[in-house]
Formats: sequence, structure tokens, C-alpha cells
Amino acid sequence: MATHIMYASTVRGLLVRGTLTGLIAGLFASLALSFVLGRAGRFSPRVTAALTAAGALALVYLVPFPPAVGNPDTIGQRTTLFFLMILLSVLLGVGAIILGRLLAHRTHPAGTAAAAPQPASALG
Repeated sequence: MATHIMYASTVRGLLVRGTLTGLIAGLFASLALSFVLGRAGRFSPRVTAALTAAGALALVYLVPFPPAVGNPDTIGQRTTLFFLMILLSVLLGVGAIILGRLLAHRTHPAGTAAAAPQPASALG
């Protein structure tokens, strides 16, 4: 009987932790999307959401790898380096976006791609 209660509480704890993790991830994703929406070009909201999610995956998940199993005396140092790598990855990603926008603005002063010629107005 005690094993059943311990198993049930473990499953319940995992369910609560998984739910909270999903809610927090959704919160950050919605904040990032609301910041990027309308600023990342003339994409539809669906495409902007996909690009934001792909960029976040590349910046936060693919670049820094967590500390591997090794010497237990250095776990604190490796964990610190891991989180510094995540911070550096995010800062470099934001810097690349800012630099790209500055260079795009420098190339095309109107802030858009090379505009097509506008038709002459019939009124003047």
C-alpha cells in the first residue's frame, strides 16, 4: 500500500512540474512573439510564430550543451559555464538581429527592400 501511495505522489508531482514547465515556456514564447510580431518583416502571424520558435530553439537549445558527466569536483564550474553559454548565446543572437536591422536600414534608407517604382498620380 505504501508503494502505491509513493508512486501516485511521484506521478502527481511529475504532472504538476510538467504542467508548470509548459505554462512557463508558453509565457516566454508568447512574450517573444508579441515583441517580434510586426517587427520581423511582412510575414503572417503564423510564419512569424514559426520563425520565432525556430530562432529560440537554435539560440537556447541547440547552441549550449549541458555539462556532461565527469569529475564531481567541477560540477559547479561546469554548471556556471553552461548558464553563461546560454546567456552569451542569447546576447549574440539579439546582437545579430540588431546588426542585421542596422545594415538593412543602411542599405535601404526607407527601411524596406528596394521599392518598386510607384505609379504616377493622376491628380498631380
